[in-house]
Amino acid sequence: MIRVRSQQDLVGGLALVGLAALVLLLIQDLPMGRATRMGPAYVPTLLAYGMGGLGVILALRSFFMGDDQIEAWSFKRLAIVLGALIVFGLTLRPLGLGIAAFLLTFISAFAAEDAKWKESALFSLGLCVFAVVVFIQGLGMPLSILPRVLL
Repeated sequence: MIRVRSQQDLVGGLALVGLAALVLLLIQDLPMGRATRMGPAYVPTLLAYGMGGLGVILALRSFFMGDDQIEAWSFKRLAIVLGALIVFGLTLRPLGLGIAAFLLTFISAFAAEDAKWKESALFSLGLCVFAVVVFIQGLGMPLSILPRVLL
């Protein structure tokens, strides 16, 4: 008899496979293109297949490894993360990417029970710098880094 050893891995793997299937369904009408001339569906298709493959591996792994049970949902943690996302959305334009990204990561860090404010602030500052470098410097997105009154 086959026994599931890790419910978390099984549910997580099946969720990844389901999400990958949803992405493939939603982008099926977009042109794929080729590797030398990529269409709008090219990268999402590759990412969906990769995510689906990892989901299958994770689901299969649940039969052989682990001894985890699914934990109860913590609505407090969920509210903190969703609140951080809302704060990011509301502050991105008026405060700029630098402050909005800092607030997003700093607030989200407190969804963990063992979060410490100094470590969270340093981590948030590092991710803030990373976001500015990648999205503004690297990709050239037209976002302000800081509020316009400070520039």
